[in-house]
Amino acid sequence: MVSGVIWTPMDVAKSRLQRGSEGHITARSLLKDVWKREGYRGVWRGYWVSIAVFGPQVSLYWALYETFKKAVIPNYNPYKSTAQAKGDGATEVQLATRYAATSAAAMSLSAIVTNPIEIVRTRWQTSGGDVNRPISMTALIREMWRQAGWRAFMRGSVVRGIYYIPSNVRIRRWGHFETSADCFFYRRFR
Repeated sequence: MVSGVIWTPMDVAKSRLQRGSEGHITARSLLKDVWKREGYRGVWRGYWVSIAVFGPQVSLYWALYETFKKAVIPNYNPYKSTAQAKGDGATEVQLATRYAATSAAAMSLSAIVTNPIEIVRTRWQTSGGDVNRPISMTALIREMWRQAGWRAFMRGSVVRGIYYIPSNVRIRRWGHFETSADCFFYRRFR
């Protein structure tokens, strides 16, 4: 929640700059203008909605990641060493590849499932300062439903799912994470 204090203004700037209707070319000038026109509420617009996206997405990610690991890695047991998961003779590289694939699939799916909340957050952040936009979150959701039904909440969901794959597919990252966890927790506390 604390990190949201930092990334929410950056997200507001990114979303509004992408919309392009406010006439700014830098995030700094945009945020100064937002602060003058809307105050702190404009700069941190969507903070609580961002938390509402982040919580379910991360929770779903970890649940899916563990489920996928059980399905893809023979003899996987979350309470034992990762070295014991190589019952099928997998090499370290093959095991790291499986971790990366399960991580990418879990993150992609969790991003797609939480896309409706993300869409509402983005629309809410970009609607600030616009008198023709809904003045409440409920009004915004109703307007979105009226315009396109359920499709309004799933726009870009596949792209969002694909967007997260590169950050989760790095074999070195997850192979390193799993190996470090194995060394630290299993070997240290057995």
